[in-house]
Amino acid sequence: MWRNSGTTAKVAMEIYGTEERTGIIQLNLNDPGVGNFLFNRGNTDVFVLRVEKAIGAIQGVRIGHDNSGESPAWFLEEIVVVDKQSKQLWTFTSSQWFALERGDGRIERLLKLVPNQLDFSREVVTRWCKGLTETHIWVSVIAKPKRSRFTRVQRASCCLSVLLTAMLANAMFYELNGKSEQVIQIGPLKFSWRQVTTGVQSALLVAPITILVVFLFQKGTEMTRSQSTCSYKNKWLIYLAWFFLFCSCAVSASFTIFYSLIWGKSISEQWLSSMFISFIQDVTITEPVKVFFTALFLAAILKRKNSRHEEYIGLEDAKTRPSEYRLWKIKLSEVEKMRKREARKQNLSRFFVEVFVYLTFVFLLMVVCYGSRNNHRYQMTKSIRDGLPHFHKVSTV
Repeated sequence: MWRNSGTTAKVAMEIYGTEERTGIIQLNLNDPGVGNFLFNRGNTDVFVLRVEKAIGAIQGVRIGHDNSGESPAWFLEEIVVVDKQSKQLWTFTSSQWFALERGDGRIERLLKLVPNQLDFSREVVTRWCKGLTETHIWVSVIAKPKRSRFTRVQRASCCLSVLLTAMLANAMFYELNGKSEQVIQIGPLKFSWRQVTTGVQSALLVAPITILVVFLFQKGTEMTRSQSTCSYKNKWLIYLAWFFLFCSCAVSASFTIFYSLIWGKSISEQWLSSMFISFIQDVTITEPVKVFFTALFLAAILKRKNSRHEEYIGLEDAKTRPSEYRLWKIKLSEVEKMRKREARKQNLSRFFVEVFVYLTFVFLLMVVCYGSRNNHRYQMTKSIRDGLPHFHKVSTV
């Protein structure tokens, strides 16, 4: 879920239990094209491993990467190991960076088994942060998981539908009563309490349309992954989503143009302010709150399920220990060179981010300070000075 949290490096792991250990397992596949989809940001990668001997109750997992590729830094959330025969499940929580330039600078870690205690607040925050990149309609246009079949074109089209339908909803409110008193002016934009309430109401009105279209897209793309008999029906879900999307955009754009023809400058500025409020509310409030309550609901179900069934058997005395060999043989001098190289890249990236934030702040400050000034102030000052050429000689009595 974090930026650049996927890795291009080669990943290996070793699982050890009470009886045996698996040995070092290379997780990167050699099949062409498959490696591009492994260990990307937001991914949940599933591997099926076969061992020759029973390893018993799993006690720990050693995992790491070789720091290769253009972006080797990797953020690992957790590892879940499932025994398909005994149906037992073990969860190893990491929530740490495997990177030379981040945190403690380690690229190999040993994750040990801890007693099963579900941290409800942590589970909610984790699901919420992950949901922001997957289901937040605005953020996911840029940050969507690579494996998601809900494409960026479909997500961007949903964003366009939100904007156009919000324009129409705001226009209908101003058609009912176009009068609004000015309360505060920020740069070129004028706001009043009525404009704020109109923006909020419009955003709430168009939310069901957006939820319906997004739901149809998600269901259609999820079900067409497998070549089943239901794929034909689910393709029609995508066609239906495009139909609703096209109708909402066409109708909203047409009626918004008709409304704008009968407005003056004042009403147009007020409508633009309400439209801006609707957009900000949808990005910062409506979508995050929707994702949060979804995460809260799923975490509550998981907690209730775990309270009824034990996730795994308690800790046992292990006869084996992780092997003393490193997952990857890398010289210390090479590690230091990699660390310095990655640190330089991170510092350069941070520098450009800070410059962008500073320039954005300066631009907004100039808009707020100078955007509301009268355009004729120079002519007024010049005319006064020309009319009173010797005004500087006047002295106070």
